[in-house]
Amino acid sequence: MIQIRAFHEADVKSLWELFHHTIHDVNRKDYSQAQLDAWSPHQFDKELWAERYQKIQPMIAYIDDPESGMTIVGYADLQKDGLIDHFFCHHQYQGQGVGRTLMHEILHFAQHGQLPRLYSHVSLTAKPFFEHYGFRVVKKSRSTYMESCSQTSSWNTQSKSETPLFFSICFHSGAKAMPHLIIELDKQTADQHDLQHLCERFHHQLCKTELFRPEQIKVRVYLMEANTKNGLQSNVAHLTLKILAGRTTEQKQSAAKILIQTLSEYFPAAEKTVEIMDISEIYLKSPAP
Repeated sequence: MIQIRAFHEADVKSLWELFHHTIHDVNRKDYSQAQLDAWSPHQFDKELWAERYQKIQPMIAYIDDPESGMTIVGYADLQKDGLIDHFFCHHQYQGQGVGRTLMHEILHFAQHGQLPRLYSHVSLTAKPFFEHYGFRVVKKSRSTYMESCSQTSSWNTQSKSETPLFFSICFHSGAKAMPHLIIELDKQTADQHDLQHLCERFHHQLCKTELFRPEQIKVRVYLMEANTKNGLQSNVAHLTLKILAGRTTEQKQSAAKILIQTLSEYFPAAEKTVEIMDISEIYLKSPAP
């Protein structure tokens, strides 16, 4: 089980090794060796990196094994202005939920800290992961991140092509907020089901997409008093998922697939449709009296 703890001074060497090996073992599929060496030189400056980690105070992802003991498998940070300066997962623990655990922790802190915007400078390798969580590219850069994490004031690169390409990305808190799922059922179909249980089930299914924060998902059921097709009454189950613009086509298709499968479980005999709608970020809500 992946757990999160605070940074300790004794972590410095382990974090640098994780940073260095992740870059040279994972990012090499997208960058040349010269770019990797410019990004993370092989010399370890303990004093410099101790100062850097003390400054950013990263959260540490680790696993605790009874036999091998505690192993650091990733780390990330979140600064007061919303900057995610470092976000690295151990090269031997890729695809095992380390990044997901760290990102959920970051989003949790951002929400409770009422940060309206998160931003970072990420590699070509990490870009799809961040986009999955709603970040969007603002610009490409060959210097911003390098200047941020460099060990020296200037880089020993012979040409611009040796400096790795990074993407400045941004995430607005609204990008994961306010998904509204509206379930429309004909009265006959609705009478055959526990509607509260139905809402809870679809809430759970939307949580599985990892596109939305669970506490912000709203599910409602509306009844069709009358419904006809070709002049005859028919059983219908229609879903409308309203989300803020910014999701990729692949993400929407993935959510639609989960929703239509859940509809089929509940209403095998009904005509089933799913509609996903982008809405404006300008969304007004009147508070209850």
